[in-house]
Amino acid sequence: MDPTAAKFVDLAVKAHTEPWYADGLCQHPVLLNFIKEISGWGENMLPLRRTLLRNNTPGNNAIGVHYDQIFLRHGDPTAFTAWVPIGDVGLEGGGLIYMEDGDKVGQDIENAFSAKAAQTGLTDEEAKNGFNQNMMRTGWLADGPLEFGHEHKKRWFVSAYEAGDITLHKPHMIHASTINTDPLNKIRLATDLRYVNSARPHDKRWMDHYRPDDGL
Repeated sequence: MDPTAAKFVDLAVKAHTEPWYADGLCQHPVLLNFIKEISGWGENMLPLRRTLLRNNTPGNNAIGVHYDQIFLRHGDPTAFTAWVPIGDVGLEGGGLIYMEDGDKVGQDIENAFSAKAAQTGLTDEEAKNGFNQNMMRTGWLADGPLEFGHEHKKRWFVSAYEAGDITLHKPHMIHASTINTDPLNKIRLATDLRYVNSARPHDKRWMDHYRPDDGL
């Protein structure tokens, strides 16, 4: 890795524990209170410490097609994810996209994965692994959304975003990103924040800050 790229990666990882982000944005009281209300969990609402502060650089690979429960299988499928763009994201800026009826499609796929895990003799621990032998090595369902949408005969919903927007989705909701082709060559920044009901089984692997080698 060249020195500039290495420095970029180091700064991107370090940002996950910077006070402005970890104690400021991630713990914003308006967002926390909203999640408590919409979930009905009240004081049992628990923000997961592991968050994903992502950068989508122009022309780079998009985030593949997936649903979040793939990576949260050590807990009940009850988590909320808030996707928060940091700054404006135009239609060409590589924002998040959602599949039509994606929650139902995701549940059906997860049920099929569970059945296949049993048929192929995976242990419970192996079946929970988002990178097991029945999955793609990345945990994605597909690298790109176009063919996946055609396969399931579903559309994709695309939007521009403004600073201050958030989207919320459930753990089986299928989503992806687009390739950043911003005409001004802007890097798209956004973060994934996740919340669980602490009174229910939840994936405790997500209670530490993100590290590139954390296996999740």
